[in-house]
Amino acid sequence: MSSLMEKSKLKAAFGSAETTEQMLKAFHQMEMSESCDETDIGLASIIFGFHLISVEDFDKALTFAIRAFKSLKVLDAETNTNNPSLPVSNALNLMGLKRAFTPKLPSVASAEMCVLEVLKCKSQICT
Repeated sequence: MSSLMEKSKLKAAFGSAETTEQMLKAFHQMEMSESCDETDIGLASIIFGFHLISVEDFDKALTFAIRAFKSLKVLDAETNTNNPSLPVSNALNLMGLKRAFTPKLPSVASAEMCVLEVLKCKSQICT
């Protein structure tokens, strides 16, 4: 099977998943595939994170938000632009949603550290 066909098939499986378990399985298949790159994984992480917020699994949503942020931050930094990309913004939004729903959980510190990291990264790109 060609790489493009495999990538399309994996994305379709992820997009058609109806349960958290099906989404997680499809996500892991995308991660293991050589046809899916960091952009694919980052975007799937955002989608899965928003799904996890909808089923109130906030800690796991934060994990996927951070995964998306790390994947997309590297790609955004490689473009050497001063404008944050929409996917990076979505990852940060997802982290903020987690904080809005669970403001007193200690794991929120991880999201705050990521926000500080992106601001530091952006300031380095701008200079």
